[in-house]
Amino acid sequence: MLSEQDRCLVTVPANVWHADRNIGDRDVVVVNFPTIPYDHSAPDKWRLPLDTDLIPHRFSAGNPRLLNDGRAAFHGVAAHA
Repeated sequence: MLSEQDRCLVTVPANVWHADRNIGDRDVVVVNFPTIPYDHSAPDKWRLPLDTDLIPHRFSAGNPRLLNDGRAAFHGVAAHA
């Protein structure tokens, strides 16, 4: 678990679904450093709803903070050759 006092760089491997959730009472800043520019004509990023049956994880009860676009989701990013 990360906090204001315990920060770190998190590296998510390619082809791994992931999500983040702010469980604190203050806003959080998550910075994404992609390794190559995003190509809108050939997307390599996908989203699944948090309640998908494709991923065997359920966030605990409560109101998850939403992403900037108003959705909470798992994220998937493909590997690049």
